[in-house]
Amino acid sequence: MTAKEKFILYCKTQENIPIFFQPYWLDAVSSGLWDVFISLDNEDQIVAFMPVFFKKKWGLSAIYTPLLTPYSGIYFTQNMPGEKNATIQSNKRQIIQDLVDQIPFSDYFRINFHYSFDMWLPFYNKKFKQTTHYTYLLNDIKSKEKIWDGFKSSLKNKIKKAEKEYMVTHTDNIDPLFDLQKANFDKQKIKLPFDISYLKSIDKANTEHRKIFIAKDRNQNIVAAQYLVWDKTTAYNLLLAIDEKHKNMGVGPMILWNSIQYASDIVDVYDFEGSMLPGVQSFFESFGGTPIPYYQIYRIRHPLMRMWYALTGKI
Repeated sequence: MTAKEKFILYCKTQENIPIFFQPYWLDAVSSGLWDVFISLDNEDQIVAFMPVFFKKKWGLSAIYTPLLTPYSGIYFTQNMPGEKNATIQSNKRQIIQDLVDQIPFSDYFRINFHYSFDMWLPFYNKKFKQTTHYTYLLNDIKSKEKIWDGFKSSLKNKIKKAEKEYMVTHTDNIDPLFDLQKANFDKQKIKLPFDISYLKSIDKANTEHRKIFIAKDRNQNIVAAQYLVWDKTTAYNLLLAIDEKHKNMGVGPMILWNSIQYASDIVDVYDFEGSMLPGVQSFFESFGGTPIPYYQIYRIRHPLMRMWYALTGKI
């Protein structure tokens, strides 16, 4: 049995694996072109795993995190054995080292790790680099009143004002969300990095773990849309698009508030998805979100790729 086959079977028996590590998600964002490294304990059970995605550009190899996949990298399936912290940390480091040693040569490597991953020293020792990013979490979201009380007063006022002008509903049609997102990118003369078929591939794989929210104005025009996905513990604000003409009217906060209320009935945590942009950062903070660091670990071997990344910020 290959590591991938063993991993797929393992996931069928586990409820607590985050959605972005599930085989159905990995298939959807890569057309099945992924593999996984696993680390086993003495009883041949998976204790940690690391999904990886491969692609080629100019004949050069890349290992990367796919679009609309906030987290990848190493994920531990259980707490480390050992009574002493020194033993626990030593075991963790050895497992990470085992996974790092399985990474094949690539000209380019860049992965956003799940925020539960907190030790990148084995990567550092292999000449990888790291930069810290932040996501924003709302914890203990079961009480809607408690969540609302944690909002900034200015945010509450925007939501109350928007509720007089817009109405939020659900849909199974992904097209309005894509159209809004593409229109915003077109206005900035930037190419949207994914097409509708990519988004539909994700949607097809997640019909039981997603909700599409749309906001309409008084004329029934769709002016905002949000794509929410969730797993056993957490809901994720995967994609949010707002018509530029309405972005300052409070419809964004209103649709997120509806999304949070929906999520509070099924999970305990709401992940806004991170951004390093000051405006987005302060927006998420206004909801009472707690900044949580996560690692982006990378290594660019080939000088051509280093130059291209320096110019474009992407591969």
